[in-house]
Amino acid sequence: MGRVQDPNRDRSGITMVVVLAITVIGVAIILILGRPRHQRVEVSAARPTRTPEPTGEPLPLTVYVTGAVVNPNRSYTVPPGSRVQAAIDAAGGVLATADLTRINLADLLRDGAQVHVPTVSAAGGALATPVGGEILNVNTATAAELDTLPGIGPVLAQRIVTYRGEYGAFQSVEALANVSGIGPALLDQIRPLIRTD
Repeated sequence: MGRVQDPNRDRSGITMVVVLAITVIGVAIILILGRPRHQRVEVSAARPTRTPEPTGEPLPLTVYVTGAVVNPNRSYTVPPGSRVQAAIDAAGGVLATADLTRINLADLLRDGAQVHVPTVSAAGGALATPVGGEILNVNTATAAELDTLPGIGPVLAQRIVTYRGEYGAFQSVEALANVSGIGPALLDQIRPLIRTD
């Protein structure tokens, strides 16, 4: 006779397989869901700021005024297109000792210019160039032009030109002290009348 199978035994085997399968699936789900997620980070480029467009309006001028004025040795701001007279007025006007025959009051100013108002008793004759915006450039001036500066004669003027030829352009007004014959006192005397740019 054939052997009779116990139905309860078959059911318990199937139940074990189902429970085992559910357990495996549950563990897999927990592992998958418990994994840290990688988030995508987007970096956006900074937007460039808009540069203001030039208005086309000229800017005010800043000038330095020295010499025989009420408030010397100061910087003053004047409207664009101003002339030397405006800089002198900004400095409070001239003193009684001012020699206005040695400067050009109608000369146009440039930004950064130095205006020097000489006194009647100051040494030296008329300047070779206007004082307003065209102070004598020692890097381009000829010996004859340098000779017109107070305290600079033809010999010293030629020394400046020779030194400039040997060592190159003067980087500052103070560099003129390297020329033999130019001491601190003379340099202070001509400083308002010269430039190196």
